[in-house]
Amino acid sequence: MVNINLHPRDLTKKTAQRIWAIFYVEGNRIKIDTNQFVYPNNWSKERQKALVNHPEQKKFNAFLKEQIEYIENFVEGLKIKKKRFYKDELQKEFNYHFKIGPVRPKEEGAVVDFISFIDRFLANRKDLAEGTHQTLRGTRKNILFAFNLVPDKMKNDWEKMNVLQRKLNADFLQPDRLMEFEEINYNWMQEFSSYLLKKSYKVKLRGKWEDKFYSKNYVAKAIKNAKQFANAAVEAGYIQTLSYRGVKASWEEADTVYLSWEEINKIKSLNIDPYTPEGKVRNLFVFNCYLGLRYSDLSKLNNDKFMNVGGQLFIQLRMKKTDDIIKFPIVKSAEDIIKVYDYNFPEISDPTYNEHLKKIAKRAGITNMETKRETRGGEKEIYTIPKYDMISSHTARRSFATNFEADGVPVNELVAITGHTTEKAFRRYVKRRAESQFKGFLAVGANR
Repeated sequence: MVNINLHPRDLTKKTAQRIWAIFYVEGNRIKIDTNQFVYPNNWSKERQKALVNHPEQKKFNAFLKEQIEYIENFVEGLKIKKKRFYKDELQKEFNYHFKIGPVRPKEEGAVVDFISFIDRFLANRKDLAEGTHQTLRGTRKNILFAFNLVPDKMKNDWEKMNVLQRKLNADFLQPDRLMEFEEINYNWMQEFSSYLLKKSYKVKLRGKWEDKFYSKNYVAKAIKNAKQFANAAVEAGYIQTLSYRGVKASWEEADTVYLSWEEINKIKSLNIDPYTPEGKVRNLFVFNCYLGLRYSDLSKLNNDKFMNVGGQLFIQLRMKKTDDIIKFPIVKSAEDIIKVYDYNFPEISDPTYNEHLKKIAKRAGITNMETKRETRGGEKEIYTIPKYDMISSHTARRSFATNFEADGVPVNELVAITGHTTEKAFRRYVKRRAESQFKGFLAVGANR
């Protein structure tokens, strides 16, 4: 017969503690949530029962005994049938038998497992920029899906939502079982990584829906975020082992493009009505080639962000991603563009922006072929596509960094404009490093 012990979570606390049924199966420590709570001063650790000062001692202890007997019968039944034991299956049947609903915290913000800890972590980190918050919530979603913590119907309903609906329903995904802190170890992190590597999603390419795997860098970012959650839980005293840190996030340099001043001028010289959607996208893109802003900041520009100081136009804004304030002068070519709209750019959704941008770049003759390499699903993919197909809203930021750095603008000035915290981070955007080095190499080599 299996030996089952009852343990409240923490008997040193003054608040009611959740009671766990703990036992071993095939050498593995199993914890089943009884969904019962007890105040530590009403509990006997030695006898594993409620004391006489408990308001419903007899009834409470009888119910716990019934729960223990159910677990014993369940485990013994599997042995007789020679069936494999699965903790999740027992917890599910246990909840159904004792009419226990979704195993979630009774009080808002209460921590009973790793997911509820993540929820509290996100709720308390109001200092994080919105973009960072969304990325972390994306990792939470992936954890829920990777370990089957949400009902299939809820998962299917979520996958049917569009981007806006998901943003408006950020708390839609709620687990129906616990993820214990003891589960967060090397094997857990490895399993999460494997799930992301094998997971495919639907994406619409050239009018057709196709299955696509997550990129290597997307997986690395998710692993980094999961470790951030786990590290916070360690600091809070919920996780004891650090073995999960042994799973390393593996990154690769992304193959991206920038546009030279010549290519930018080709786009700039196209005859497009500036008030049509296509004209607005073209002007917004060219304008940003002189500013190097993230699209999240660029799309929110209005005349409140501009000021004239001694005859020079400046822009000042608080960046959405980092929450830092930047202030820098606007060159005349950029000012000529923003004047057309009275220093207010209309909002354009990111997908629409990129769709128009590729068409504009193609129309401008930016059709040379580029080789792109990326790792998806653990497999390296190398293919050749037209350059206009690789252009996106972020290309303007890379073009700004690359072109102005090549023109000799000091890096410290450029970093002050882009908002990067280090020169190393800024250098990731500079796409002409090899070209600049080769020019120096050839100049020296000509005299040898």
